Amino acid sequence: MSPSIDPETAAALERVRDRLIDRYLGTDPNVTGVGIGFRTRGGERTDEPAVVVGVVEKLPAGHVPRGRLLPRAVQDGGTEWAVDVVQTGRILLTRTPGAAAR
Repeated sequence: MSPSIDPETAAALERVRDRLIDRYLGTDPNVTGVGIGFRTRGGERTDEPAVVVGVVEKLPAGHVPRGRLLPRAVQDGGTEWAVDVVQTGRILLTRTPGAAAR
């Protein structure tokens, strides 16, 4: 059975997610998306709630310009929330031909 995120934790993670979206999504060409979920370590999902940031290419911190370096964690309401960076590759969003735009 998959763990779930309680509503209070989800609300805090959503606030952190929104701050990271404002800071990185659309301004950093390496960031492909930001969501909430669970941290992955060694290729295995843990039960630790986290903000998950998708990137085209995950690089060592020393190879990322300081202004584009993603935080390892973000504070919200006195709690530190993990930021998990996951390599996704490029993500192309497309519409199905003939589908109505919304």
